[in-house]
Amino acid sequence: MKLVNKWCALAVLLSITLISFTGCGQSTTSTVNIQSSLSVIQQYKYLIARFYGSMTFDFKGTPFTFPTELTISSVPVTWMGQIFDGSTENNGPGNDVTDEVHGSVSADGKWVLMLSYSRQIARPAQKSIFYRVTLKNVPIDKAGFGTGVASGTFDESGDVQKYIDKIEYMDGIFENGQITPSITYISTDWSNPNQSLQPALKIAFEQKPSQVLGPMPPQQPGMGMGR
Repeated sequence: MKLVNKWCALAVLLSITLISFTGCGQSTTSTVNIQSSLSVIQQYKYLIARFYGSMTFDFKGTPFTFPTELTISSVPVTWMGQIFDGSTENNGPGNDVTDEVHGSVSADGKWVLMLSYSRQIARPAQKSIFYRVTLKNVPIDKAGFGTGVASGTFDESGDVQKYIDKIEYMDGIFENGQITPSITYISTDWSNPNQSLQPALKIAFEQKPSQVLGPMPPQQPGMGMGR
């Protein structure tokens, strides 16, 4: 009888041990998968971004509307865990252009939790431009929105307002290291029925830069811009 009890106790102990090892194995596998997904996106060392829409601006108290593109070229980024940061600059004669990005991704590498990208075109004592677009909770996993879009990319038009947290725009004379704005951003037409004027958003992490930042003349909203 005592021998039977000993064998029963040993069987129970063995079962508990096997269950424990199985549970640990699943947890380890899950952690490895998450770390692997994050490590994939961390291999992308450049970021481009573009927001387009029919936007309304204020010019010294008078509103006006233009189809406008707020974009940056391929910015080299440095990764610190889930956080990334970067900037690129082109200093031309009397025309300095700076693009910057700051943001973070989810632990599984499938979402941009926050992204702030900006461009400043500075011409001392002349017309200059600064804009910044802040995004939130943008899916960048291919499985999230169909085929034909590379992993690490979001490229959509229409219903993109939910990803836009804030838009800033200043256009004016650059003096003492800052712009005195004569033109500022008011709003975006998020539901324009005209397909060519529907808002569009693209962000893409790149292994190699697809766009090189160069000197460019300042533009008023809508001038020379399109989808």
